[in-house]
Amino acid sequence: MIRSTIFLLVLVFAFSCKSKNKDDVNPREQYVGTYDVAYTASTLVGTLPFNPNERGNGQVVVSAGNAADELKFDISFPAYTETIMAKLSGGTFVWEKQKDILKVGAGSYDADYSASGEFRGANLIINARAETTTPDGTKIVKTSTFNGIKK
Repeated sequence: MIRSTIFLLVLVFAFSCKSKNKDDVNPREQYVGTYDVAYTASTLVGTLPFNPNERGNGQVVVSAGNAADELKFDISFPAYTETIMAKLSGGTFVWEKQKDILKVGAGSYDADYSASGEFRGANLIINARAETTTPDGTKIVKTSTFNGIKK
């Protein structure tokens, strides 16, 4: 009788405890939050620099996307906002944005775009590149870097 009572208590206890299995933890949660970000960019037209380096400060808000490996980046700088989705793999990610518009002088050019980044502790680092060739054959390349720290 005592054995069956102890066995029953162990069973009740085992089923009443919430499982802490690995699947219960969303790995994206460690990256979710607001990051204060410094932005720098430089543009080359052919082999010549166009304008001095761009610099700015803003915020990037990272939240979980719909898919298990997806993050949403809400970017906010003075006079510029954008939302970009990314695929997460471990602590690194690739933005899903593939096109951008490069503005050089009075011209605007459709460009191929790629960006990837990583989380290092409380730091967020993103490197981006937009590239196109104008109708006259001039190559335009803009490289950008976002460096941020989680609030």
